[in-house]
Amino acid sequence: MGKRNLGASALHFCINGSGPSGTISGTALQDTHSFEGLPEMLVLADELLDKIGRPQKSLAEREGFDGTRKTYVSYVGNPKLYHTADEILASFGEAATFDVLFQMRKHGTWQGMVFGADGARLGNFASEIGLIEIILGPEAATGLGVQDGFTIRLHGGENETWQGTVTEDASGRTKAFRSALELAKQMHSAG
Repeated sequence: MGKRNLGASALHFCINGSGPSGTISGTALQDTHSFEGLPEMLVLADELLDKIGRPQKSLAEREGFDGTRKTYVSYVGNPKLYHTADEILASFGEAATFDVLFQMRKHGTWQGMVFGADGARLGNFASEIGLIEIILGPEAATGLGVQDGFTIRLHGGENETWQGTVTEDASGRTKAFRSALELAKQMHSAG
């Protein structure tokens, strides 16, 4: 393989353990960021894309269990790069390493391509569920719908994602979600 390039909207996932746990870095991120668990990985990746400023979201966010709603983030055409692709690609996860090129964030979800540590294209995804299935396997996506402290009801899917309601067991509060990412954010905001 020739020299690999990571654009500003590509994130480098180093998976270190089950759950999953690991780190996310990128050429347009000043620091490496850690996560524990699938919901936190999804929420962190979305926050990092907001920080980079692209790709731009197409939907406003819903209010979380904590009563907050994120402000709209403007598109950044030419984000500042802090690292070279070679610097980012030098780190590897103990269990797996993936580079994810985020091309769009339409319908409250993500679209893009996944590449392995060797640069081989592993597939395209049209939602977080598709991304999870490529990098962690089909059974991992199911695990997002089973989280202690929450009752999740799926009401169907559109645009290759999940839609439904999530109830926080401790408080009985219920919130709607229109994608796996919104489900993860609702659960994360309750914690």
